[in-house]
Amino acid sequence: MLKTTSSNELVTVHAVRQGDGHINVMVINKDPSVRHSVSVLLTCASSHGWASVYRYGMNSASITGTRKQVHGSTFAVTVDPYSLTTVKLP
Repeated sequence: MLKTTSSNELVTVHAVRQGDGHINVMVINKDPSVRHSVSVLLTCASSHGWASVYRYGMNSASITGTRKQVHGSTFAVTVDPYSLTTVKLP
């Protein structure tokens, strides 16, 4: 596990470095009604390329996946109300 912090008590962030060196970030939005834009700062690494983004929320029938381009040590992600979002960095 990597050290993480959040400036919003309703948004929790967890991060882990996998055995292959890649970083996965999970963002949990505990707010029942508000989408939050989250800025993630990687103090221990940087990443370049296409990240895989997986989402599951209160109205989801299944996990959805998209891709997001990332450059450097920061990236932004929007999390829906009552949802989990995982970003697998390249």
